Amino acid sequence: MRLRIRYSRAADLVADHDAQFTRRGVLVRVAPPEGLALYASVALEIVTPEGALLSTDAQVVQVAPGVGVAVTFDPASVAGLGEAIAAAREAAPGEGAPPEHAVDPPPWVAPEPEVAASEPPGEPASGDEASQPAGAGGARRAAPKPGGNDRIHLALHGNRDDRASILRDLNKQLHAYVLRNPGLQMDEVLAIAKMTTIHPEVYAEIAGRKDWLARPGVAIALVRNAKYSANEAVKLLGYVSAHDLRQLAKDPHARPMVQAAARRRLLG
Repeated sequence: MRLRIRYSRAADLVADHDAQFTRRGVLVRVAPPEGLALYASVALEIVTPEGALLSTDAQVVQVAPGVGVAVTFDPASVAGLGEAIAAAREAAPGEGAPPEHAVDPPPWVAPEPEVAASEPPGEPASGDEASQPAGAGGARRAAPKPGGNDRIHLALHGNRDDRASILRDLNKQLHAYVLRNPGLQMDEVLAIAKMTTIHPEVYAEIAGRKDWLARPGVAIALVRNAKYSANEAVKLLGYVSAHDLRQLAKDPHARPMVQAAARRRLLG
C-alpha cells in the first residue's frame, strides 16, 4: 500500500517537515483502508511543489478512523528530502491548494500463509528457484519482516541481539517491552539509560526500579541524559555517588538545574 502527500505550496512542506518529519513521523489524513493493521509496512510518497516524487518505507503506528493513518519513518532515508526542504525554505510565498493526502489501491490485505508444496521433497514446484524447498539446491523464499505482535514477542522473549534490534526500531512504542525481558542484563540497562533515541517511558521505568538505580552508573547515566527530564533527574541525585556528584557540580556541560542541585547536595 502507498500513502501519498502532494504539496502545492512550499510553506506547507516546510511546516510538516518542522512539525512532523523531524519527529520521524507524519499523519496522512485519509480514511484508513479496511483491514489496515497496526505496525504494517507501507510506502510513503511525498510529492514536492516542484513535482519531485520522494519515496521511503514507513510503518503504521496509529489508525484513527475519521482522522487518518499515522506512520513513522526515517527522514534521513528519503533521498532528496533535505534538498527539497532547503529549496522550499528559500521559495517565495505562493498560492496553491492545501496538501493533498491520498491512499493508493489496492487496499492493504493480510499476507496469506504459505501452503506446503504438494510435490515430493526435493522437487521444485516450478522453475522459480525461490519456490524450491530446502535441500533442493534453491533458496527458500525470504521470510516476511515480523509484524507488530511478532516484534513485541521478540522484545519480551528475544536474545541480546533481538533486544538491541528492538531498541533501534523506529516504532518507539516497542522499546519499553525490552525492560520486561527476563534475559535483560544490567550492562544493557546501563546502556539503555545512556541512549537518547528511545521512548521517554523507558527512562521513567528505569528510574522507578530502585534495585537498578542502586547499581553503579545507572542513576548518573539518567541524570546526565539530556533526553531525561531535568526535574526528574534532580530526584535521582540521592542515588549518585559522592564522586559523581562532585564531577557533576563542576561539569560545564551539565544542565544548570541538575548542576545547581548537585552543588546543594554536596554542601549539605
